[in-house]
Amino acid sequence: MHRYLFIISCYTRSTLFSRFYGLETDEVVYNKAIAELSTQLDVYDKILAKQKYLAGDVSGRIHWV
Repeated sequence: MHRYLFIISCYTRSTLFSRFYGLETDEVVYNKAIAELSTQLDVYDKILAKQKYLAGDVSGRIHWV
């Protein structure tokens, strides 16, 4: 899950904050973050096809976040 948050933070810094402060968007960082996000979501999709939650079939504390 931390990898997903890291990718989202890269995307946010390279697009939203840049636009807010009137800076140019770093397209290289943006494209890399989107590619990594797509890959990570594919991994999550494969895991969730086999089990109910990312951490297994039983809900735990991690699912409350």
